[in-house]
Parts: sequence; structure tokens; C-alpha cells
Amino acid sequence: MTNSQIKNAEKNKDLQVKFKELKKKYKHNQEKLTQEMAKLQAEVLPGQLGGCLSIIIFIVLFIQIRGVILDLVNRGFHAYNEVAYTQNLEKKEDFVKYNLVEPLPYGKNTIQLNVTASNGKIINKFYEFEVVENKAARIEELKTELNNRTEEQKSESVKLAEERAKAERDSDIAIYNKDLEAGITNVTLGQFLIFTTDSARVDIIENNMPDLTFYIRPPSNETIVTDNTTMFVNGNDVTSALEVQQGDRLNLEFAGVNLSKVASDFDIFNLAITAPYILLSVGSGVAQYFVSKLYAAGNTQTASTPKKDDKKGKKKKEDEDEPDFAEIMAESSKQMNLIFPIFTVFISLGYFGGASFIPMGVTLFWTAQNTFVIIQQVYVQRENIKEKLSERINKVRLYWNKAD
Repeated sequence: MTNSQIKNAEKNKDLQVKFKELKKKYKHNQEKLTQEMAKLQAEVLPGQLGGCLSIIIFIVLFIQIRGVILDLVNRGFHAYNEVAYTQNLEKKEDFVKYNLVEPLPYGKNTIQLNVTASNGKIINKFYEFEVVENKAARIEELKTELNNRTEEQKSESVKLAEERAKAERDSDIAIYNKDLEAGITNVTLGQFLIFTTDSARVDIIENNMPDLTFYIRPPSNETIVTDNTTMFVNGNDVTSALEVQQGDRLNLEFAGVNLSKVASDFDIFNLAITAPYILLSVGSGVAQYFVSKLYAAGNTQTASTPKKDDKKGKKKKEDEDEPDFAEIMAESSKQMNLIFPIFTVFISLGYFGGASFIPMGVTLFWTAQNTFVIIQQVYVQRENIKEKLSERINKVRLYWNKAD
């Protein structure tokens, strides 16, 4: 796919040269110029679309791989077992299960699950949800109720959600329940055209006998402590009726990095902890920069080179007057070649969405992918790279010779 993108970039370079030739040839006949440029675009459009296809395929694959990593982080071995080819490949899962004796009442319900990991970390997971007969109708009612809240109530709700989310991140324990997670809905409260300006997150289910099996992903290489696990359903202690299973240990460590976290989860200046996270994030940006440079090497914009009059040795007047599209695109590409790697570093550190968006496991994959691309393209473009290195070495030698 990378080769396809670079070849497509080379075709775009040739296309710009042909466009420039047509502009010069028919500069006094605008109608003919429009016709010829339309013909040329029709010829190359299928090839350009083919180049876009490879990019689309890669984006789809990247999204899927990110989903796999997030599933392992959020669900532990349960996510793996769901796609295991045979039962022999399945891993033993950490889970807590409670079998409801009677249906849950319609209306608001609460479940509090307290889990302790073998390293002493504790999570107090609190579920607040509604059981309804008609979910769609209840959502419409909630829009009115939520819009009527005071600013103070909205602020308290947001603050409570942030505090709970932070406590869960600090515990490094993830809990997943299929039925309750499926009920989570974003209710649109405000909208401008097609864009949501205000929303609220609610949990609504229609099944009053949900499966209360909670799959747990403990901290890396840890498991849960069965004796310290408690559960309350609507305030009633049901701990004695729980089925608790300790699972296999899941190793999320790589070179001192917890692949379920990001640097922003810690004090960024505590280098004793964050140094490996920062190094991997910077390495991801560096790899992305060199990949961009390799793409640029396959997309040398010769059309932007100013041409000289063979007799007078001066730039042609029309070249001075008319903006060079290829030159504009080349300058834009240079800027993106710097901006995108910097953005990659910041998103890897967790400053755009945190570990819930791009955990270090995704950063590790992205870095490995780009490293593979670098090795591949250095080999594929070895002759071009040798030629460029030779040109630069000659320029340096010439400079030093002049200096002497």
C-alpha cells in the first residue's frame, strides 16, 4: 500500500508538469485550455482514485487494530476469548457474577462493585441506570428533564463523572458488563445544524433481568482478590451470592511502559516513571517524520523548478507572474511533514483524548508500523537515496573546497 501511494505521488508530479505545459501551449485560448485539461484529468482520475483506495484500506485496518488493543485494555482476556478460534486457545478470565433472584424494578437502579487487585489497587465501580419499557420514549422525556437542570446541577454532574473516571484510571482496573455497556446512550440536548453542541450520557436498558457478569481486567500481571470483592444492588449487599473467578495474568508491560496508559496519566515531570513513555512517544514522532521524508523523496516536485531562458539565462516572464501550483503543494507538504510528527508526539503522550483514545499499545503498533515502512522504503528507494546522498556530499565537498 505504501508503494502504491508513492507511485501515485509520482504520477501527480508528472500530472503537474503536463498541466503546466498545457497552460503555456494554450495560454491565449482559454476555452481550448479548459477542454484539454478536462481530458487530461479524465485520463489520470482512475489512477488517482486507486491511490486513495490504499490509504482508505490502511485507515480501516488501523481503526480495527486500535479497537483490538482497546478491547484488551478495557475487557482483558474476555475480549480475546470472544474471538478465540477454539476453546483450547481461551484464557481464564477474571470475573464477578451475580444471578438476579427477581427482576429489577422499572425506574432508576444502582449497582456498586468493589474490586481489589493482588497489588492492593482498589476500584469502586458505580453503575446508575434506568430500566424502562420503551427506551426511545424515555430518551425523549430525558431531553426535557436534562435541559431543565440548573447550571449548578450540570456542573456537579460533570464534576462527579470526572472524579469517577479519574479514580478508575488511577486504579488501573477495568470492568466491563455487556448489558449495561450496551445501554449507554448520548442524549443530544443542543444542536447547531448537524453538530451536537450539548449532550448528556445516560444508561438505559429495557431488559429487567440483565446478565450481571462483570469481566475484569486487573493491573498488568495481577489478578483480583476474591475475598475482598463486594457488590451492592440498589443498596442491598449481595456479596454472599457472588461467583468470583481469578483469571490468568495479562502482561501489559513493554520496556517499562504500561501499554494501557499514557504519560499524561502520571506527573509528566516525574521522569523516573514517565521517561519510557516520553521516549516511545518521541520515537513515534521521529518515525513518522522519516516516513514523511521518504514519501517526499518519491514525490520530487520537478515542476516547481524555475526554468531559465536558454539564450538569456533569465526566468520567463510568465513564470514570474503565474503562481506555480506544484510549488504551492510542495511547500504545503513540507509544513505537514513537520506538523504531523509533532501532533503524533502530543497525541501519544495523551494530550488529545488520553489513554481511552490512543493508549501506548496503539503508539507501539504505530511506531513499529512506521519503522517497517522506513526499512522497506529505504530498500525500495535505495538508488534514489544513494543519488541524493551523493549530491549532498558533493555539495559539501564543493563548499569546503571554496572555503579553502
